[in-house]
Amino acid sequence: MAYLAETRAFDQAVGTALDFARKRNDTVVVVVPDHGCGGLSLGSPQTNENYDRRPLVETLAPLKAARLSGHEIEKRLLADPSPQALRTLLQEQYGLKPLSPKEEEITRNALGEILEGKRRRGTLDQVLGPLLSARAGLGWTSNGHTGGDVLLAIYHPSQDRPCGVVDNTAINRYLQRLMAVDLDALTRQHFAEASSQCELNGLSLQIRQCPGQAEQVILTGPAGTASCPVGKRLVRFRGLSRPLSLPTLRSGGRYYLDTQVFQLLGKPGG
Repeated sequence: MAYLAETRAFDQAVGTALDFARKRNDTVVVVVPDHGCGGLSLGSPQTNENYDRRPLVETLAPLKAARLSGHEIEKRLLADPSPQALRTLLQEQYGLKPLSPKEEEITRNALGEILEGKRRRGTLDQVLGPLLSARAGLGWTSNGHTGGDVLLAIYHPSQDRPCGVVDNTAINRYLQRLMAVDLDALTRQHFAEASSQCELNGLSLQIRQCPGQAEQVILTGPAGTASCPVGKRLVRFRGLSRPLSLPTLRSGGRYYLDTQVFQLLGKPGG
């Protein structure tokens, strides 16, 4: 249910962007995900025996009858976990009508585990989703990311756009060209790789990992010690936290820092 609702909401957002772009000659709309999720298929082990005779309505009817997401169903059941509320919500709001004894049992057991603290709140949809999918004959290959090809759709006022199957890095180069930017040059200008810069400037480098906290990149030199939490735009230097223009990043086992950090360490009297 959430899958369908979010897809419709995204479709509406793209429509709004296209309406805006078509009124101008300086706007490009690029629609591309970074990866697939779930691996949705029209067909599942439950449809192996009758896939050639199964009418489309058997897939669509349960999905169209589902008016609430699994998260909303859980929210309402936590407020009223009675058997009557459970049956009413699943049949009238989630498309499981008539509700089978097995479906009711599976849902009630999961709800009981949430109420008893044995299951984390916000996870009832992981139980309800497979029940609705089984009704609709939908299959899923993953509970997370998938590695198949993904959609690429581009609107350009003069049709300047890549088509067909392209490598994801080609999209990066395409966007750089459209925006007249050179990311490699900007990286060299604003980021510095920590280990090479430390070696070049005679600084010591330490990576500190503390449970429950952001990883810290710690640089020490004649001017003092600078501590930079990974993923954040700040540095702690001489007892003070100072904002940075760019966050400290980790990529491929290396750490990249805003060049401002090395400028601080390069000014012992600053």
